[in-house]
Order: sequence, then structure tokens, then C-alpha cells
Amino acid sequence: MTETETPAQRFFNRFYRANRALGGLLEAAIARDLNLEMRDFMVLSSIVKGHRHPGEIANRLHASKFTVSRALQKLGERGLVERTIDPEDSRRVLLEPTPQGLQTREAAISAMEESLEPLLESLGPDHTDNLITALELITENLTEVRSTDT
Repeated sequence: MTETETPAQRFFNRFYRANRALGGLLEAAIARDLNLEMRDFMVLSSIVKGHRHPGEIANRLHASKFTVSRALQKLGERGLVERTIDPEDSRRVLLEPTPQGLQTREAAISAMEESLEPLLESLGPDHTDNLITALELITENLTEVRSTDT
């Protein structure tokens, strides 16, 4: 007897499998040459995009403050991020990417793009655009739900 999956079950199954496969592909791309974990890359990217405080980064990435703190420690030890005291609030840390951090991020983006090109080409531009739009909608909806829960 074959059980029919509900739309929610189908979504979860496909999303989980795709997430694991893509995560593995992208992790391998940046770990191989750059010795960088995806979590660390995402924190570094958030800083480059202008998010300067650990709590802000944790909220943006839907990550715990502990996870962000560990990533920041590793990024700092590698000379990719600098921490200073926020001049507007001496209790807070202000984060800046170093020139080496900017360079490492660009190299990681190039490695990930190179890894994704065959997949995106196989999907074609219409499916790629639809997938990106769907992911953006999911993120927006979940971000709204999360912000109303807190």
C-alpha cells in the first residue's frame, strides 16, 4: 500500500533533501580551498552587508547568539573580522570585515558560483527565477511570523 503525501509532507521532504544536497555542495566548495565553514561565511557576509552587531547578525541569520559568537571568534582568529567597541554604546561590539575578510568572501562566492553553475544551467532561467522567487517568499513569510512571535 502506497501512502499519498500531503503537500506539506512533499514540501518538507523535497526541501530537506535539496537543502542537504546543496549545503554539502556549497560547503565543499568553500572548505576545499578556503577552509571556511558555511556558517562562518554567512556571518562574514552579513558583516560585509552592513550588519555590525552580533545580535543583529543572529536575528538576520535566524541563528543563536552562541552560534554567531563562535563564528565571530573563528573569523577573528583568522584575521577576517575586527572587533571594536561601539563608540555610541561602549557595552556593544562593533564588527568590521578586514581586507583579508573581504577577499576571502569574494573567493568563497566565486567558488560557490562555480559549483552552482551546472545546476542552474540545467534548470534554465525560468525555473531558476521561479525557485528564487519562491525562496524569497518563504523567507519573508517566516521572518514575519518570527518577528510577531517575539
